[in-house]
Amino acid sequence: WENLIHPEDFDRVTNGFQQFTTEKPEDMLWVVEYRFQKADGSYALVSDRAFPVYDQQGKLVRIVGSIQDITEKREMETKLFTEKMQHQRMLAQAVLDTQEKEREVIGRELHDNVNQILSTSKLYLEVSEQDESKREEFVKMGIKNINDAINEVRSISRSLVPVALGDLGLI
Repeated sequence: WENLIHPEDFDRVTNGFQQFTTEKPEDMLWVVEYRFQKADGSYALVSDRAFPVYDQQGKLVRIVGSIQDITEKREMETKLFTEKMQHQRMLAQAVLDTQEKEREVIGRELHDNVNQILSTSKLYLEVSEQDESKREEFVKMGIKNINDAINEVRSISRSLVPVALGDLGLI
C-alpha cells in the first residue's frame, strides 16, 4: 500500500496513518485524500477511510478500511465550480452592461434635454437683464423652462427607482 502512494503525498499520508495507529483517536475514523498508483501506472485521487478494531485490553488488533477512487468526482466538482464562476462572471458583466446603458441613457437625457432647457432659461434671464421692456416676459419664460427642467429631472429620477421599492414600500 505505502509503495503505491504518490511521492508528494507519501510523508503526509504515512505520518497521518502512523499517528492514527499509535494514538487512540477520539473519532475512531481516519479519513485522508491522496494520489494512489493504479495498476496501469497512472495515479488516481482516492479517499481512504479506516477505523481501528481493539481487543478487550485496548490493544489494536486490526484496521478495517476502504479506498475509493474520487478522481472523476473531483474533476466534476472542479468543472462545476469553473462553470459556476464563469456564470457568476457573466452575470456580473450583464449587471455592469445594464448599469452602463442606464448611465448612458441618463447622460443623454441630461445633456440633450435638461441641459438645453437650462441653457435656454439662462439666455432668457440674460436677455431680461438687458431689455427692461421685455424683462417680465423673459423672466416668466425662464421660470417656465426651469420648472420644465425640474419636472424632467424628477421624471429621470423616478425611472431610476427600483420597481420593488414602489411595490413593497421603503419599510
